[in-house]
Amino acid sequence: MDEPYADEPYPDESYADEPYADEPYADEQHPGGVPGAARPLSTKLRENNYNVQHSLHSVIRLRPEEYTRTYLPPRERAPIEEDSNDSSVWDPSVDTTKKTKKYATTYPRSGELKITSLSVEAVRQAFDRRLRRRFKQLLRSVELAPPIQAYERWVFSAWSKSTKNQRKDPIMPFNIVVEEGLVSDLVRAGIKEAVAKKIVRELGRESTRLVENLLRLQKQADLEPEAADPAAYEQAKPAESSRPTSASKVKRTESSKRSAKAVDSSNSDRADRHSQNDGSGAESDGEDEDPDHVVLQRKSVVIARHHNSIDVTYGARSFCKLTPAHHDKLLELFKRYSGQPEEMFPQALMALLMRYKSLLGHGFQAAMPTAAMKVLQREFGVEFECFASPLNTRWGRYCSAFIDTDGPFGSLGDFFSFKPFEGSYEVNPPFIRPVMEKMVTHIESLMEAAEAAKKALSFVVVLPGWEECSSWSAMKTSKWQRDVLLLRGGDHGFFDGAQHQRLDKYRPSPYPTGIFFLQTSAAQVTWPVTKLKLAKLQYAMQCALPSASESTRRFRTGRGFGHLDGGGGVYKGKTKNKRKRDDAGDDNYADGDNYTDGDNYTEGETIHSAS
Repeated sequence: MDEPYADEPYPDESYADEPYADEPYADEQHPGGVPGAARPLSTKLRENNYNVQHSLHSVIRLRPEEYTRTYLPPRERAPIEEDSNDSSVWDPSVDTTKKTKKYATTYPRSGELKITSLSVEAVRQAFDRRLRRRFKQLLRSVELAPPIQAYERWVFSAWSKSTKNQRKDPIMPFNIVVEEGLVSDLVRAGIKEAVAKKIVRELGRESTRLVENLLRLQKQADLEPEAADPAAYEQAKPAESSRPTSASKVKRTESSKRSAKAVDSSNSDRADRHSQNDGSGAESDGEDEDPDHVVLQRKSVVIARHHNSIDVTYGARSFCKLTPAHHDKLLELFKRYSGQPEEMFPQALMALLMRYKSLLGHGFQAAMPTAAMKVLQREFGVEFECFASPLNTRWGRYCSAFIDTDGPFGSLGDFFSFKPFEGSYEVNPPFIRPVMEKMVTHIESLMEAAEAAKKALSFVVVLPGWEECSSWSAMKTSKWQRDVLLLRGGDHGFFDGAQHQRLDKYRPSPYPTGIFFLQTSAAQVTWPVTKLKLAKLQYAMQCALPSASESTRRFRTGRGFGHLDGGGGVYKGKTKNKRKRDDAGDDNYADGDNYTDGDNYTEGETIHSAS
């Protein structure tokens, strides 16, 4: 959802001699081989699953002359280079509400946007962790590690194929017992199809059971809406422009410790009250309990500002980080579009962060860089993204996956319920095959209607160069396609999907990328595609390649996002205990959680606190 890119590590030739999990293996108990089980993987291969990545995508084979080769005069490069150095995370000057809101068919007509229940969202996050852990357990029974982002692909694919009656939950599939995409992933990883279907069926049943319990809890929450505590809310302070002096640091540290102590005391009181439900004093969020007996627990949201990051916590087990710039952006979006009092911002922010934290697949949420978006805005009139999120959107209005958590921050709902008949739009979907295929069908229908009405409708579509995806060939042969910019893998970059947490925002694209220009006849006249415009866009994408130092930091472990990706986060996390939890199969704080061993407040200042 929100913006894409396949979050997979580069192939490493040093692993070429590692055994692939492509056939049953033998041991003392099973000399003839364990039925349906893959052979044991080496430590590095088990961690990265290169055997799956190597066969996951078939990259398009183009002759060198087929890639777009453009020349951009030096005088045209300077503005783009300046744009690439722009550190702003969005453009607040653009507001397309009057132009685009009328096309959003799922946006509340009344304009009233409810704030998502945090107590329910916390349980959803816990159930998601529980389901991921169950997935790992099922695969360990056949000696297989989870293929890279197979769980995330399963979630996206199930959503794109689901009917209205099956969309009971925004994250977990409901009544989709066997999803063929996940079966294919597991078969590529080396287990038999029958065993793969059995695993996927069990995972689907567990997901359905968890969703049924979430629906029960949601009804309970609807009867008792949560409200902010205005007395406990403080206005967010602007980000500090320089590192504080020792005296101010000590003063703030003492203040934050007092705030943390007060919050810990408050949470302890709540835990004591709820301990009667399970007979223990420990706080529980539903991950380790019987789902049928989980109850809602309401806690406090605390937002604390550090030198380079913002900590947002809800109870003891829900913790998220983001940069000060993204915090300030979200606060402005909330004030502009939510229609809610500012005291509700902490609750809305926490719900948003927990929802996207559950997705984990930051690679599916990469966005076009600032310089490229400015080229599209200047040359093609683009001021709206059809697949974005509040965290990575360039402009105030956009389409995104979750109207409930994203609506208060400017989202108009998902792209498939967005039906424009004129205007210019950027389309950068999650690189998930069913989603991209559904996107193509939706765009084709919109183009037909706009052409019949003689309206100017234009889409700039970003796709990966994967031969197995029918969306690529559909875009190349579409009658609406006016031109395409083909970029080589490795010579251009995107904004990282976790840019709201990282100091280094760029990530290189390991695959070729196609940027397709689809236009009606009227749009072709309004926004003509020229060689100079393509040259500007190509140069802007090339400017998004990370520097050598950024690349080194990105692949250094223990930097806040995970060992596979290499990190590049906003702080140095502690990884020793996390590795032990991963090895033991504990998914409580899975990759992407940015967990910090309980020292959240040692150098911070509480700027929001709301119940």
